[in-house]
Amino acid sequence: MKNRLFIILTAVIIVSVVIFFVTNRSPQPRFVGLEDIPAPQQHEHVSPSGEIVSHTHIYEPLTPQLEMVSDLSAEDADASTSDYMKTNRIQRRWERLDLKEMKRWQIFTIEEMHEKFLGTEVMDPKQYPEVYKEQRGAELDQMYPRDKFLQRCMDLGHPFNEGWHYRDALGIRSDLRSDKEVIEEGTEKDRAWTLQGVALPPHATFEEYEDLYIKRWVLSHHAHDEFYRNNPDSEASGGVYMGGAFVPFESNTVYAYISEEGMDRHFIGPTLTKAEEEAITMFGIAPLGMNVVYTDKDGVPLPPDVKPRFYERAIAELDAAKQQVARQIADHDALFNQAENETGQKAKPIVGETQHEHLHPHEEVSPTRPTQIPGTQRNGPPQVKNNVRPPPLLPDEPHDPAQIERWFEELILLHGGDLPKDLKALQKVITELKAIRKTGEEKIPDSPRRPSERPVPPKTPSEQ
Repeated sequence: MKNRLFIILTAVIIVSVVIFFVTNRSPQPRFVGLEDIPAPQQHEHVSPSGEIVSHTHIYEPLTPQLEMVSDLSAEDADASTSDYMKTNRIQRRWERLDLKEMKRWQIFTIEEMHEKFLGTEVMDPKQYPEVYKEQRGAELDQMYPRDKFLQRCMDLGHPFNEGWHYRDALGIRSDLRSDKEVIEEGTEKDRAWTLQGVALPPHATFEEYEDLYIKRWVLSHHAHDEFYRNNPDSEASGGVYMGGAFVPFESNTVYAYISEEGMDRHFIGPTLTKAEEEAITMFGIAPLGMNVVYTDKDGVPLPPDVKPRFYERAIAELDAAKQQVARQIADHDALFNQAENETGQKAKPIVGETQHEHLHPHEEVSPTRPTQIPGTQRNGPPQVKNNVRPPPLLPDEPHDPAQIERWFEELILLHGGDLPKDLKALQKVITELKAIRKTGEEKIPDSPRRPSERPVPPKTPSEQ
């Protein structure tokens, strides 16, 4: 009875720790960007001469695009080669272990471990035959006989100087049994996901997976024990092995991996709210009363002055999106100029007899020039409603929000009173990224401010 109570109490404590300290691989956060703009559709405009012309929007990069690359490392990429077992990152790290040094921590024989820990660290089938049967213990012992499996772990350098080492080593067998069923009988997707856990390609065998899984377990225990030997006063309540390093759990510390190239992120430590995760990811702001340690994808802490965040990417994407608006204005100017040149007629507005010129976004005009002609009425062809050239605009600073709004007003007029899907998406991109910039300017002392330089829109055919 005491043993059963001890086992239950231990399980409750473990579950509580796991709930508090978790590895949060959060859903990939994505600020909206130019990649969210749907493919533009061909549509019609009315030229000043009354001709209907077809047009499709073009989104050419005006600034270097943010290349969202995969976080797959070069070592992982080697998994697709024929020698993936030799180049596998787990295999390579295991080969760098000093097995002679590791085996110094194997202070018990297998027989001594059975005598000392069976019934305390691991359930004794003789004490709990019903539980042993329910947990398919006999099947597990047949698949991986205890003595044989422990010897295999010892040969690979698994430490055995504590009772929990014995418990963990025998516990590996349950994981391998479950994973064997997935790899040999599961769906293609589940199989690939399981094999990926030890950086193996989908066509790898279970035997290869089994070998690397045990070696990774040895690596993690070696890193764990080494940390506590080197930090005997540490108050960390456990930790997790992240590829190449042991990351200790501390109640006031979050370990954050923020990709500097792709959009991947994950956190280790106390559970965070969505708002706290976003504050770390986008702005590099730590939750109140908590430390944030930034790591590489293997959990190795980065230098103190390196704090990856997405904010600068959002600002670059915002500038690129604004330049796209200027591009659309210039492209529509070019479209109308081309229509006028082809008909040989001077540009005239479809607004009665009053001369109406269409201003390029990069042209300079007199500050006294009116922005709208009073008393004009649109008489455009009914098949395109108000799809005509709008009144000219003042050439304000393109990064000025008012200028961007006026440009969108012009585009709305050009498209008969409503934007097509791609321009609506571009407008949404700018709106959401502007909100990110505003928050950053308020919360980040060193946040980049609005650039003062003015983007130069591409030349229209008439200017080339």
